[in-house]
Amino acid sequence: MKEDKINLSKMRADAYWAYLEFCEATSEVPRKEIYNQIKTCSDDQALDRLTIWIENNHSKFEKMMLQNAEVKKKGFWSRIFKF
Repeated sequence: MKEDKINLSKMRADAYWAYLEFCEATSEVPRKEIYNQIKTCSDDQALDRLTIWIENNHSKFEKMMLQNAEVKKKGFWSRIFKF
């Protein structure tokens, strides 16, 4: 029983960390609803799915930002220099 609580606490900490990293990357203010959802969740599989969902959205956001930066770079330099 104690081992389950420790495992659940670690999973909650991982979910909090993933969510805070996502919020920092997207410049979003952490929402209380999501914090409470993580805090009150007692199912380890649900916490795992939530953490994976947050990390996937973070990854998609980072890829989108990189693609936007590459498009802007190409457009800017192509207007200045004709290759």
